[in-house]
Amino acid sequence: MNGGTCQPAGSNYTCSCTAGYFGNQCQDNCPEPPTKTCTNWNITCVGEGRSVGSICKLTCSADHRLYGSDTVQCLESGVWSQILNTFCVPNDIPFAEFRSFQNSNYLFVEDLKNYIGAQASCSYMCGSLVEINTEAENIFVDAHPVGTTNTWIGLSKDGIQFKWPSGNTTTTNQYENWLEQPNSSLDIGSCVEILTEDGRWFFHSKKVCDLGASGYICEFR
Repeated sequence: MNGGTCQPAGSNYTCSCTAGYFGNQCQDNCPEPPTKTCTNWNITCVGEGRSVGSICKLTCSADHRLYGSDTVQCLESGVWSQILNTFCVPNDIPFAEFRSFQNSNYLFVEDLKNYIGAQASCSYMCGSLVEINTEAENIFVDAHPVGTTNTWIGLSKDGIQFKWPSGNTTTTNQYENWLEQPNSSLDIGSCVEILTEDGRWFFHSKKVCDLGASGYICEFR
């Protein structure tokens, strides 16, 4: 097909295809375009064709806007490029800044929420409040302040110690940047902000976490 030639190879055969064609029949189409699904939204792909080089435009579900790369392409290997660094944000989040660092993507959100509300917002988008594992990551996060407020991060007290959403702790990650060390008497549900002025971490009691309002940072791995 399409100028390719095939030769027997045991009980099967192998084909040599001309440029722009691929597969066991030297076809020129990628399969159906890819999609990406989160619990509360979907990314679909709309394009004019499936031939090599075709571009497919990514769009979000209704009432959401797309952040990250907005296209995929049909490659010469016969597959679409992957949907990477792309997710959907509800339109009711008024402003958010998208950034990438190393192997993660981050959404810096100015919408003020209490700690539980910030956790829920990140979870809705299939992310989590940011987990800061290294000094370099802390510097990156601190370099992108969310408005003028301190910012919720993913560290909270779940039992006898502070944990990240992944279950890691500052001990297992071997990195911490406290303004002052938290004391053991803090309630379960105590939470942490990163301070705008110097990037240090400041803990709050559960009451402040429940009643306070700050911007927040979601991380997508």
